[in-house]
Amino acid sequence: MGFNPTTGVPTTPVNVTINNDNAVVTHGGAAPDTIPSYSSRGPRLPDSATKPDIAAPAEVTAVAISRSGTSVQNFNGTSSATPHVAGMMALLRQLHATWTVQELNALACNTATHDLFTDNSHTVQYGVGRIGAGRVDLTNAANANVVAYNGTDANLLGVSFGVVETPVDSSSVVTKNITVTNKGATNVTFNTSVQNDPAVAGATFTLGSANFTVNAGTTMTIPVTLTATGNLLKHAREASVAATQSGNPRQWLTEAGGYAVFTPTDSSPVLRVELYAAPKPVSSMHATVTGVVPAAPNTGSFNINLSGSAVNTGASLGNGFDIVSLVKAFELQYASPDAGAPAAPADKNVIKYVGITSDYVTRAPTTATRIVWGFDGFGDAAETDFDGSDREIFIDTGDGAGGPPDGNFDFAVFLADAGTGLENVYLPEIVKLHSGAALFSSFFTNGLNAAVADTNAYNNSAVTIPVGASQLADTGYPALGTAGHTFFQYQVVTFDRNGNEVDETPVLSYDLSKPGLEVENSGNVAGVQTVFSSTFANVENFMYKDLPTNFIPVNYNGTNFQANGSIGVMLLHMHNGDGNRTDVVAFRKPTVSGFSPTSGKVGDQINFGPGTVVKFFNNKVATVNVLTSNTLVATVPAGAVTGPIRVSNAAGSTTAPGNFTVLP
Repeated sequence: MGFNPTTGVPTTPVNVTINNDNAVVTHGGAAPDTIPSYSSRGPRLPDSATKPDIAAPAEVTAVAISRSGTSVQNFNGTSSATPHVAGMMALLRQLHATWTVQELNALACNTATHDLFTDNSHTVQYGVGRIGAGRVDLTNAANANVVAYNGTDANLLGVSFGVVETPVDSSSVVTKNITVTNKGATNVTFNTSVQNDPAVAGATFTLGSANFTVNAGTTMTIPVTLTATGNLLKHAREASVAATQSGNPRQWLTEAGGYAVFTPTDSSPVLRVELYAAPKPVSSMHATVTGVVPAAPNTGSFNINLSGSAVNTGASLGNGFDIVSLVKAFELQYASPDAGAPAAPADKNVIKYVGITSDYVTRAPTTATRIVWGFDGFGDAAETDFDGSDREIFIDTGDGAGGPPDGNFDFAVFLADAGTGLENVYLPEIVKLHSGAALFSSFFTNGLNAAVADTNAYNNSAVTIPVGASQLADTGYPALGTAGHTFFQYQVVTFDRNGNEVDETPVLSYDLSKPGLEVENSGNVAGVQTVFSSTFANVENFMYKDLPTNFIPVNYNGTNFQANGSIGVMLLHMHNGDGNRTDVVAFRKPTVSGFSPTSGKVGDQINFGPGTVVKFFNNKVATVNVLTSNTLVATVPAGAVTGPIRVSNAAGSTTAPGNFTVLP
């Protein structure tokens, strides 16, 4: 007996008879058209296309027992659902030997019109993101001769619009096509409708035609449009998705899903095509300044005002599904040279900005200090763990004898989930590189859990990584935050899914007790709006509301700023759109293009641009009168000699071009 090399069908017909003469496996408490809790769900990474494509029986499946002769046993899980579908596809291939793979796949999915539910009451239905097309139905599939599938994206069955970022003050309208092919010998007319699963306020699917006829042997397209309205979207959670995992508040993805339903006017089966989108409102918030020239020679303060269009749907944050846009401030320590470049990369693993902050100066005792890193990449990570983007922080806290950093990393921090059954609870994980011990951070990734407020945890380039200073301790390595042990060095490194390094920052330095730009002081400033929950101890208390009525207070120390090698203030706008999540407010040293006059006697006055301190060539400090933020007048001091002049402020110093001539 041979096989057709194209279709795989035997050249000589073969009849196979299957009898249940070995045994019948039964399962107590059977729950038809439900799914077990261990079943995985979609959408797929990284593009949010629909996966799984289809659902099939798996909880009550009889399989042969190895080396038992004719005995069978119950076997469940994906390992049972997959061969069930494989057998179905083999039968469909025999029935339609000339159909393409995509047509056969579409046939199976189009006719899987059985919805799935959380329990036997069939009250709460699973969404498309969990079950795909629905539960398989071989009889329906065998009786259908028309197939429909994604006509815009190659090799896909369902129509996914992916992540749809919609400006809060606007709307998004996206259209794709469904290809409909009649493989039969008669024309078929269909009436169309949309079955939402789940429906999401602010997002609707519409079909381009209320009815259509596809003639025998022809193909046509039906447009399907997603319309999302930014100010109507919230952080909705599908009814079948629990608010917690093992008692822990979990993150969730807002999903709009459903089916394009084609109901024939004849007796052929109803067809369905999956529809899916992950819509979210995005803000366009920003700082009102791009730089600050400090007015004091070393210490002082300033405010960063916020402006733009914010997301602010209401006061019922967290499980109330309302959203308020959030911003987190950091002392910026690294900026990619490609940031802002026209041909900047789009790789989520290429580092754009890195900043750091802590609440050491407001924390008592200081051993309870929270250290928070801020990271922004050039592309969005689908989720906030290493499956989304492997971002790791390597930390050097000392020499193993309680001394200062010695050039050897002692700890590593990476993004993770909390483990089996807690896959949507995200926590940084700390590895003690000398002892090999590992532990989770005391704080949630992004500082807040989803029960407190939405932090836009999915499909985001920005992430905040909080750890407790006391957790960075090992034998010979006292915890950061203890007396005399506040200075450390670190490096951020990213890796691809295969473990290959993609990017890294230089080794950076920071002192908890000596921040250059301290941004965790809002509790002492009237009028600042933050998000905080006393219900959860392990959450962030300096996440600011990103609203035009808000501002971020900053205290600066020029000596510390220069010692840390920092750049300015980094604002991570957690709810802004792709590519616009980071504001940099540069902490600027003076820019001196010249001075006037270029010569004079001791006691004469010289006009400069911005600055706070003027030193002449032999390090003689001049008396300075700061007239405006851009103008100062310096008096030539006694003992000054001819040569260059250096102008400085808390951010650094600049040598003026040319020499000043001291006249007798």
